[in-house]
Amino acid sequence: MKRFSNFVFTAGIFFVTMLFTSCFDYVQGISYKDGQYQVYHKITMSKVLSSMQSAYGYEDFSDDAVDQFEAYKQYLPEGARINDVDTDLEEGFESRFFVSPDSTDAVGKGFLPTSKGRKIYVPLTIGKMIEPGSLEGEMDDDERAMANIFLSSAKCRVLISKKIIPSVGKAYFEGTDGNSCTLDFYDYGDSFCVEIPFVLLMEETNLRFERIVIEKGSEK
Repeated sequence: MKRFSNFVFTAGIFFVTMLFTSCFDYVQGISYKDGQYQVYHKITMSKVLSSMQSAYGYEDFSDDAVDQFEAYKQYLPEGARINDVDTDLEEGFESRFFVSPDSTDAVGKGFLPTSKGRKIYVPLTIGKMIEPGSLEGEMDDDERAMANIFLSSAKCRVLISKKIIPSVGKAYFEGTDGNSCTLDFYDYGDSFCVEIPFVLLMEETNLRFERIVIEKGSEK
């Protein structure tokens, strides 16, 4: 799967975006049923931003976002079901596709977890799209500080069925320098949810954002 060199979030635009509560939402999920993996994505943008964009001088933001949504769809496996999301509050799309464990489709299998010992590597799609260090940009110190405040409350959510990973002991990003960054995770009943602050994905760092490492916990 190709890496997007420039996604919709450049530093200045992203700062304005984060001035609005829940202006961007990202959900990624994977489950297993009837002998197949189901991979789900939902990416939406708040319509509040669209209605306010001209006041902040970003008239082209919504059009750019829609273009990026459309471009992203081209990276999904053939046969993926894609539905546009268009409500009173948000717009974007959701996608769902199925992958057999013995599939030879390299694109589809690229969305599936792989394991090595007690470690399971879960691909993070948005981690391949956002350019690390984009918070540096052209913002001044005050703008960057404010962006960090809003970004710290904006999170990506990755849900993993317990049929795939029955227990989680730890979730983190590996670093190319040997360091790591621990991620919060929660028990949702039938699945685990790993939460990732957007601000982390946009920092200049040696972390590998293209995958989440999960260490299995002790099963009860």
